[in-house]
Amino acid sequence: MHHKFYLGHVIDCLKAIKSDTVQTVVTSPPYFGLRDYGLPPTEWPEITYSPMAGVPSITIPSMVCCHGLEPDPLSFISHEV
Repeated sequence: MHHKFYLGHVIDCLKAIKSDTVQTVVTSPPYFGLRDYGLPPTEWPEITYSPMAGVPSITIPSMVCCHGLEPDPLSFISHEV
């Protein structure tokens, strides 16, 4: 069995991994509105998702911010999806 560890921003690390080669990714996302880790902001694209089964989809506009410092909880959750 082969193991490889990546250290860095999860979005950047996932881009470096070949498709269909990973079964599990473990990361530790920040808590909403709790801390500023001093990282540069991320450019988040617009995303549409359903917050819960049976709930209508919502669209979160594109934004630039650090994860965990979004303007509202729904935006934070959308960046977790």
